[in-house]
Amino acid sequence: MNVLRVATVFAFAAALSISITARQAPGAEPVYTQAEATAGQASYQANCASCHMPDLAGQNEAAPLRGANFIRTWRERSTRDLVEYMQATMPPGKPSLSTQEYLNITAFILRSNGAPSGTQPLRPSATVTIGSIATGVPA
Repeated sequence: MNVLRVATVFAFAAALSISITARQAPGAEPVYTQAEATAGQASYQANCASCHMPDLAGQNEAAPLRGANFIRTWRERSTRDLVEYMQATMPPGKPSLSTQEYLNITAFILRSNGAPSGTQPLRPSATVTIGSIATGVPA
């Protein structure tokens, strides 16, 4: 009887550990600061939310910027890819924000997808794979 209880406890602990690990981004170091994400949220609301929605859910032709669909599209691409894409195409027809604003918006998008913040600011040249730091689930 005790062996069965011990086996059950171990099975439960293993399942819980797997569940917690699955929700965490796999191991890369944080690439943005909390201050960047906070500033990015303000820039996003002013420049992006009218198309991508205040909650980043997207609508019509404006792709979602959080959740499973975002991660499916951007998992294998880098933070630099995302910044460069936004600089070249957003807002549609008139990319006009400063480099720092695009970096801040990227930080906000990363935070909205569960990537943790750190002490190092996001650099335009950073080539961290988005799937290595973001899960699609907000922290």
